[in-house]
Amino acid sequence: MNNHPWLGERVKKLREALGMTQEKFARLVGVTETTVCNWEKNRVHPYLTNAMRLEELEKSSPKRGKG
Repeated sequence: MNNHPWLGERVKKLREALGMTQEKFARLVGVTETTVCNWEKNRVHPYLTNAMRLEELEKSSPKRGKG
């Protein structure tokens, strides 16, 4: 059922690289804290618009490419 099991880990690494809690990260992306939690646990995947926002954040992350 889960075609992208790596996605949740990628979201979590991005959030941690930005030094944010799930709550603050959720506000930044424009979703709920529960949504971020579900992404990180691979329960659901981001909609395309949210995935594009995550990609923008990842590119601007100060720790990009590390870890």
